[in-house]
Amino acid sequence: MTKSDTAAAGAPAAPAEKAGFIREWVVPVVLGLAIGGTLVLAWQKGSHVFRSDAWNIVNGLRNEEGADREKATADLRALGASARADIVEVLRDLPPEDPDLKAWVAEQLADEPWFDTTSLKEIVGDPSASKEDRRAAAGALISVQEKEVDAGLVLPVIEEWLGDVSAPDRIAAVSHLDRMWFNGMLNSAWEQRMTKALRKMAERPATAAPEDAERIENDRGTALLALS
Repeated sequence: MTKSDTAAAGAPAAPAEKAGFIREWVVPVVLGLAIGGTLVLAWQKGSHVFRSDAWNIVNGLRNEEGADREKATADLRALGASARADIVEVLRDLPPEDPDLKAWVAEQLADEPWFDTTSLKEIVGDPSASKEDRRAAAGALISVQEKEVDAGLVLPVIEEWLGDVSAPDRIAAVSHLDRMWFNGMLNSAWEQRMTKALRKMAERPATAAPEDAERIENDRGTALLALS
């Protein structure tokens, strides 16, 4: 047998090898990507089916421009006391970039029909909880419990909040502190610490992103008013 005969005999091997590669590697990968994309799209379109009623009500406030919070409040309350655990989960699941909605959910949890200050205290005292969750929970406790609030529990959260230049809602922290100060909830040690925190908040930061400049100036003005 000559070399040309050997080459001719082996000629079909290349296409067969290529076909095997396509069948064994390319096709499964393409199918996997297609199936994965379909599942992601289906989840985005129908994830509400797998969420609690409480989540769907609150999520509607995020997705609908000009959503009616009074209606959402009524809808949540209509779920009844059994929805308490679902609302706690909603509070923790909301994204950190939406602190205002977290605060609203925390206040709903503290109100009727749940009156669940216990879960809020647990969140405030949970070192693994996000700072946004702890702030929302602390604010709700201050608003609802007034003079009954555990100052030693919530004031460290307020102090840290005041010092967080990146927080988009530091004015809310000042509002909560004002309420506690008015109610006589600060002893002399905490008065000194909070005065120091407000003075720090009133200072102009060394660096600030241009898009944050107006917010920071508003924070500084609010801190100065609180000090006065």
